[in-house]
Amino acid sequence: MKIAMFMNDGFEDSEALVTRDLLIRAGLEVDTIALFETKDIISSHNLPIKVDYLLDDVRLSSYDVFILPGGKGSVHYYQSNSLSKELKQALKEHKTICAICAAPAYLAAIGLLKGYRATCYPSFEKELIENDVTLVKDGVVVDDNIITAQGMGVSFEFGLTIIKELISQNKMEDIAHSICY
Repeated sequence: MKIAMFMNDGFEDSEALVTRDLLIRAGLEVDTIALFETKDIISSHNLPIKVDYLLDDVRLSSYDVFILPGGKGSVHYYQSNSLSKELKQALKEHKTICAICAAPAYLAAIGLLKGYRATCYPSFEKELIENDVTLVKDGVVVDDNIITAQGMGVSFEFGLTIIKELISQNKMEDIAHSICY
């Protein structure tokens, strides 16, 4: 199973790094991908990160799972036509798409969440409602192959839910226990 996590300048540190860490602990491989011209990016709290790949260097069609962390870096998602095109195709192929914080608003804006139940950071709820998404005010929401979460405070729950959906309840519980969650 191939997992793509998109990280751009301004990504929310915990939403990306906690989620990635949990998935790796579960035995999953996560490729980090920047949308634009450099692998060297800076998080929302000025943590320098070097991602694995640039978007132009990978075939997104070869991935099974897509993870979009939030934070102020979410604005970069809107600037990539190829990302929205690939995510729309992934949804048609029933691949798993996960988004947290501001990122679900992007998915709603490009039409991926229409008719789904989802959550997001409270200040982005209007974008979901305006794009025919059923807003659920839970920390993490799973609707079919879409997993959304409210924000940094539910990063552990978000990552553990992804593990549950991709692998099993038992694996999620094992990982949760191993980190004293």
